[in-house]
Amino acid sequence: MVQIKIAQFVKMIRKEHGYTQEDFGKKILGISKRQVTRLESGEAELSMEQFLSIIQIFNLDGADILSELMTIKGPAIQIKKILFEVENPTNNFEHLLEQVEDLLDTESKLSVYNQEQLMMLHSLCNYKITQDASYLDYITNHVRLENLENYRIMNITIYFYTNEQLVSYLKTIQQKKIKENDAYLIKVLINSLGSLVQRKYTDKEFIQELFEQTRTAIINNRAYICFPLLYFHMMLFYKQTNNHDLYQAYKRKAVFFAEEYGNKTMVENIENELAD
Repeated sequence: MVQIKIAQFVKMIRKEHGYTQEDFGKKILGISKRQVTRLESGEAELSMEQFLSIIQIFNLDGADILSELMTIKGPAIQIKKILFEVENPTNNFEHLLEQVEDLLDTESKLSVYNQEQLMMLHSLCNYKITQDASYLDYITNHVRLENLENYRIMNITIYFYTNEQLVSYLKTIQQKKIKENDAYLIKVLINSLGSLVQRKYTDKEFIQELFEQTRTAIINNRAYICFPLLYFHMMLFYKQTNNHDLYQAYKRKAVFFAEEYGNKTMVENIENELAD
């Protein structure tokens, strides 16, 4: 039943926005037309990464959609809903903390993995309420980067780290030699790059290494839809560091990929940046 609902959801979103199966696969999910057909028929399962791409690109409410699609109400689904809600900085984090603690009280019904997720969410909510950075240290020290939800928790915390904390964390990832074909790693890497650029981090060698690692992960996973944002970040970095030649080179790449994947917002952002 759930699989049928998800299949209907994919087809509805595609048609609402006027995409053919081929274009939806290429520009939104990074898969073939045949794979889109299998998703819409219920033959294939929609991954959480693909689900996240859909809700982010079309600006949908992930928590509400999950509630509608999922007929079961177990801890795993409740944890996913909380994950969507903590990504919204306007939410009431004291209320979210209460939800986390209520779930932790049902410890006998939780797997070890669910308990770990809830403890990280507990730390994140406490940080948002208290601004005590020690809670972020707990997340960094306990996160295991082999599951989507863990990447999402790290993705949220990226923006609260200092540059030094974030660089230290990224170097730890490199030392662990996380597989570059891990699709869930891409968002952590590309958002970390964007955060460092936004905060005017100036270590050119580290930024270039981070770019190359992210680019390789994108290619290995055929997540080419991420290219416009990746090159946009690099364009801004070399503008900030007054390297005109590299700025122009990355700008051309950013425009090319934004137009290729129909990312009108990115094209507008690039044009606005050029106008400044």
